[in-house]
Amino acid sequence: MTTTETQGALKAREHTQSRIVEGIDVVVTEDPSFSPAQREYLRNRWLHEVSYFAKATRRSRRLHFFVSVVAVAAGALTACAAGLNVFFDDRSIRWLIAGMGVITAISTGLSTRFQDWENWKRRSMTLERLKSEGRMFLLLSGPYQKFSSAGEAFKTFAENLERIVKEYKIEFFAKRPDQEAPRDSGREKR
Repeated sequence: MTTTETQGALKAREHTQSRIVEGIDVVVTEDPSFSPAQREYLRNRWLHEVSYFAKATRRSRRLHFFVSVVAVAAGALTACAAGLNVFFDDRSIRWLIAGMGVITAISTGLSTRFQDWENWKRRSMTLERLKSEGRMFLLLSGPYQKFSSAGEAFKTFAENLERIVKEYKIEFFAKRPDQEAPRDSGREKR
């Protein structure tokens, strides 16, 4: 798949997600069981969070793939240039090896420092949880099946939505990117 095809596929996906959000907005607007305040909450909180996490997930994924490709390509070119240096013993090849080594180290360090892979996973999981919760709410399934309308289920949905967002923020801010997670020493706490 070429870069142009990939960009086209990403734009098509963004357009589809945008249409889905617009479609949900229409459902929310036309459902008589929602009060005006509930409609406003659904638009400004739930749909806003879904849109935010969709964009943040794409951004994190692109950053991860870009940094990974740079690190792998620079590492491969370093090895190739080192092999050429054996045969040609040229000063410019030595500089190329050093430069590619620096690029590899910097891209790997940036990936580690900014936790692009972990952020992508975390944001993607949160996005899926938000969308799944919304689908269950609108279809009155799962924890919402005991309610006769979405309007009645709204309070439970709002609580669940806030819990999901809170869990994401607690996990995101729980540790700094340059710190390792604390390890369990195996001792029981009393």
